[in-house]
Amino acid sequence: MVVLANHDSCVSLASESITTTTLPCRHTGLQAYLDCSTNTAQISWTSGNGTLIYKALAEGFDIKHQLTCSSPGSGCNISKLQCGERYRVSVRGEGRTCPSPARDWVVVNTAPCPPTALSVQSSCSSDNISVSWAASHGSVSYTAVAESNEGHWLSCNTSTTACDISGLLCGQEYKVYTAGVDNSCVGAKSNIYIVHTAPCVPTDVQNGLDCLSGVLTITWQQSGYTPNHYHAELTSSEGLLTVCDTNVTICVVSRMQCGLTYSVVVVAHDDVCNSSYSPAQQVTAAPCPPDAVSAVVDCATNIVTVTWDNSVAEVLYTVTAECPSGQHYTCNVTGMGCDLSNLSCGTEYNVTVTPSRGGCVGVNTPSQLVKTAPCVPRLTEVEMDCLSDSAWVVWEESAGGELYVAVATDSQGQTFECNSTDSNTCAVPDLHCGHHFTFTLTALDQQCGSAPSNAVVSETAPCPPQDMQTKVGCENHTVSVSWTPSVGALMYTATLQRTDGETTFCTTDGTGCDITQLPCGEMYVLAVTAEGRTCNTSESMGTIVRTVPCTPQHLQASVSCSSNVANMMWNISRGGQLYSVEATGTDGHVAGCMSHESRCDLTGLHCGQHYTATMVARDSDCTSPVSDTVELRTVPCIPATVSTVMDCAANAMSVSWSKSLGADSYIATLLDSNGSSTTCQALSGAASCNITALSCGQIYHVTVAASDGSCSSPSTDV
Repeated sequence: MVVLANHDSCVSLASESITTTTLPCRHTGLQAYLDCSTNTAQISWTSGNGTLIYKALAEGFDIKHQLTCSSPGSGCNISKLQCGERYRVSVRGEGRTCPSPARDWVVVNTAPCPPTALSVQSSCSSDNISVSWAASHGSVSYTAVAESNEGHWLSCNTSTTACDISGLLCGQEYKVYTAGVDNSCVGAKSNIYIVHTAPCVPTDVQNGLDCLSGVLTITWQQSGYTPNHYHAELTSSEGLLTVCDTNVTICVVSRMQCGLTYSVVVVAHDDVCNSSYSPAQQVTAAPCPPDAVSAVVDCATNIVTVTWDNSVAEVLYTVTAECPSGQHYTCNVTGMGCDLSNLSCGTEYNVTVTPSRGGCVGVNTPSQLVKTAPCVPRLTEVEMDCLSDSAWVVWEESAGGELYVAVATDSQGQTFECNSTDSNTCAVPDLHCGHHFTFTLTALDQQCGSAPSNAVVSETAPCPPQDMQTKVGCENHTVSVSWTPSVGALMYTATLQRTDGETTFCTTDGTGCDITQLPCGEMYVLAVTAEGRTCNTSESMGTIVRTVPCTPQHLQASVSCSSNVANMMWNISRGGQLYSVEATGTDGHVAGCMSHESRCDLTGLHCGQHYTATMVARDSDCTSPVSDTVELRTVPCIPATVSTVMDCAANAMSVSWSKSLGADSYIATLLDSNGSSTTCQALSGAASCNITALSCGQIYHVTVAASDGSCSSPSTDV
């Protein structure tokens, strides 16, 4: 826009231009629609020219409450309207410089407020609920709704604040709520109240009875929600009540009392209510086993008679005898006993009685162990023990035998026994020697005994030889043995046994024999046995016999030069108990010594003699052969008649003496007054020697000693 000035004849120049805007055009077609679920007013209009933005205003009629919304277009929403109120809604526009005033308005009624103080009354025995609430602002009427978790929906409508909903299903969880209603809206829901209807009655109740164990399994079907638990009741024909509680649709009742009929019902429970009882079902437990069962075997016939104290009508009793191999025998009765025949001998049977009725088999009676009489054993062998006067009886074990008794009967009717429980043999002791016996065997258990077995005849050994005598032949290495005869003996054997086990013997049919070629120095135990037709006797009492001692070996002699005593040594010989040494000199002198060990000393020997020594070993009966000789020489004798001749001019001395036995050389010793000594020696048996260069003015003491090269005699006296 510009401005020009003019007068009559002239027009000024244009002013500076300016821009301006006119008043916006008014909007038209104002409308308001309420969203009942959110209490939001959806406002719309037709825009007018020149309007840049519109602002809608909602003002409460009865409350001081305003809410706005803005839009450059033709509509906007005002939310958070309060429930149950009347609002006046108007719109105004804004141009660049001027507003477009609001010239009209519309009314919006919000949805009714939700009812409060919701209360629901229910009964476990009814399918109705009573719903009540406090009136809500803006409501003209009300609707109450019950909706199950399975989609079942029920309601009631009223203009008051209470109504009843009927037809609720059992076993359901219902959400109960109310809402206010006006002419155009259903208001927001009230708080939800949860109602659980009573559990449904359990259906299709089934009873599965295990007759043998007495375990009853009860099952059923359940509709609706799952109750907290179930309660099954069993009432017996005697009034006994059994209860089974479970949280599943199966219940197991153990130990059903035998012989009773039970009525079975099931009821379901939740925290508040329980269902009605299911229709009663009848179930009959297995029949009871009889009391005081007795099983007795007849040892002669092996028939087992089984009896008991009582029987029940319509109950069949089956008696079974079963052996470990599985073979069994049965009899069936309705009374109180029956006989089991054709049983095997020596067999243990477990006898039971089983009751049954209508195909329902009850529990067996406790097993009764019965054993038939043992089978007859077979005697296979009788072996005489010749050493102990007993007989070993051997048999084949028979079925059922726990104890076996073997009996030996002699010709006079006297009996001898042995028995065994853990093997198939025993020894009949203390049988008389030289007798015939008949052996039989019987098998027994704790109740019965078998018939006697087959018989076996045998005889005992001859009696042992008596009064045994021995004589050792020291020179011929022989032992002669004799004894008194034994009745029934056919042959005799005399046996010598060494400590290392080696034996030598002689055999004869008489009462004595010689055992020859025995080694020296041995100790034997002598025993004599008598041989009969089937057995030898036990050995006679052992007697110790020693053979001649062996000759000692390695005899040695050692002569003591100082004492002229000969120390004799040798090796111990077998069998030697005492050793004797004897030495004979060249002059005929005899010396001797004895010892129990391996040495002794020969004393009293003559000087200067040659001795020849031998020795023997002795025991209590014999002396060994003489040993090899050993030579020994005694100490030379002391020289006699010593004399001296002095050569004064030459200061020399000649010493002479008489020869002594056994000497090979001599030594003369001169000892002066100063203790100095001078010697001279005479060899090859000479009887004198000379000593020169003697000191003057000395007194000499002269001694002479003889020597044989090994020993020297004592010196002569001064």
